[in-house]
Amino acid sequence: MADTLQHSIAIYRKNLESFFTTVLENLSQVGRAFLNDDLDLAEKVVARYGEIEENFLHHEQEFVKIIALYQPFAKDLRRLMAFYKISQDMERISALVVKIGKKTIKVADKVDSDRPKDFRDQIHHICEMLENTIRGISKSNPKLMSKVIEDRQTARSLKTSLKKQIESLFVSQPEKAKFFINVLGVSRHLDRIADLCSTMCQEFVEI
Repeated sequence: MADTLQHSIAIYRKNLESFFTTVLENLSQVGRAFLNDDLDLAEKVVARYGEIEENFLHHEQEFVKIIALYQPFAKDLRRLMAFYKISQDMERISALVVKIGKKTIKVADKVDSDRPKDFRDQIHHICEMLENTIRGISKSNPKLMSKVIEDRQTARSLKTSLKKQIESLFVSQPEKAKFFINVLGVSRHLDRIADLCSTMCQEFVEI
């Protein structure tokens, strides 16, 4: 019984890791789409959400099945609950990625404006945080997870710096106000993703 439970948990975990990688790929693609005015790529990211949501629901059903079949307790139950909570956070990240994709579609090819450097840095930093989150959780690597938690402060600083840049650009380029509003919206979504990455690592370290 115990061996069968451990086997089921191992398969559940492996399938979740594949789901996490798909979410990371979508985030990376939407970042490139926004930075490069790539309308086709943004539309691809938005369209992929249905597939990701379907995968999440499948993993949710697998979680319920394991609980019902084996009624795990103590450490096994805590591990399962942690993975399930992380999968929920990953689904939230996927929904935020779609929101970024929709904002990208709004502005792609409509405004001739370079993206602020801090915005590019924020996108790259958040992608790295999510990648380290997935690697840290997949390999049970506390060092990587601690790095993600520490990197949360850098993400906040990038958001604050970008906001100041945008406020200045509002004054110097008022005709591009709608575009800058979208940049701020994307920045808020990215900051929320950073927050979720930090939360996932904190919860996993605690078990």
